[in-house]
Amino acid sequence: MTAWELISSVGISAVTAGTVVWGGAKVVAGKWLDTRFANRLEAVKLEGQKQLEANRQEHASYIEAMKFERAGLLDRSAKLNQREFEIIPDIWKNATEAHYALLQVISVWQQSPDVGRMTDPQFEACLAESRLEDWQKSEIRELDSYKRNTYYADALEFFRLQDANIALVGFNRAAANGSIFLNPETHAKFEGFGNAMRKTFRRWTLNRQFRLDGDKVGRDANDPIEAYRENGDTEYQELGRYLRERYWITPQGQAV
Repeated sequence: MTAWELISSVGISAVTAGTVVWGGAKVVAGKWLDTRFANRLEAVKLEGQKQLEANRQEHASYIEAMKFERAGLLDRSAKLNQREFEIIPDIWKNATEAHYALLQVISVWQQSPDVGRMTDPQFEACLAESRLEDWQKSEIRELDSYKRNTYYADALEFFRLQDANIALVGFNRAAANGSIFLNPETHAKFEGFGNAMRKTFRRWTLNRQFRLDGDKVGRDANDPIEAYRENGDTEYQELGRYLRERYWITPQGQAV
């Protein structure tokens, strides 16, 4: 028996039957939609959880990478600071030697023993302790008392120039070798002081080639020799003060 035959046998009208069938269909459809929605919602939840897990892992990986990079930077910084502490004394030592050697070269008052007034024994003792080469000693012995003074003074000036040149080369080498390990500000401080010494030495040697000897002739308003005579020692002391304040720390964390 068909559904319609059953409906006819129990005396239900076609409209009522349609209503019953439609109602049943709605219930079935509703359950199907509910099931489909629930499945879809569960799938969305699973996808969301997967994405959250993936994001969490990516975030964790990023944090680990940042920690690793930070640890590397700290380690590198510590090594650079240690290296800087090791090379600063050598650069400062060379800067000190160059500074005082240069001051001796450009000093207005040059000291030289009065070999012209010495007795022969005194003169020979002076020569024995001097830096003169044997051929120079032979030459100066042949001179009279006045020319002896000039000869000896010129020789001493040459030695002072030689000492200053060696000291400046030593400073340049020490500063260049340590430049990549120095804090940029510290490097700039050393370079500024070094430039002042180099300019002064170059001008002095140029003057000596023309026998100007630092006199009024050949000097200008920006004469580095005169500037170093007036400010060189002050700049040297300021550099030393900067280094002490930067690199010497008390137990309380205060700069000396």
